[in-house]
Amino acid sequence: MRARELELLRRWSVRTDPEDRGLAEAWYRERPRDGWIGARTDQPWQIALGHDHHGVSWYHRRARLPARWLEPGAGSGCGSVRRRPTAACG
Repeated sequence: MRARELELLRRWSVRTDPEDRGLAEAWYRERPRDGWIGARTDQPWQIALGHDHHGVSWYHRRARLPARWLEPGAGSGCGSVRRRPTAACG
């Protein structure tokens, strides 16, 4: 890994969004508490969601960022990473 990379492999939470409401309801800020299941990034998404899933799904994972990455002027390289330990990737 390079100096400014963070290993995000492992387990994530995933949730389907059959009505495509996640953006309108800002799930990237406050995720719904129910409906999440475990998923592994080293396996196809169909293992977690099933082969019949078609449509939008959301992935979530908490990660600790080094404090120096959050210092003014440091620039995270990803505009969706905020001071809260949450990232929205889409």
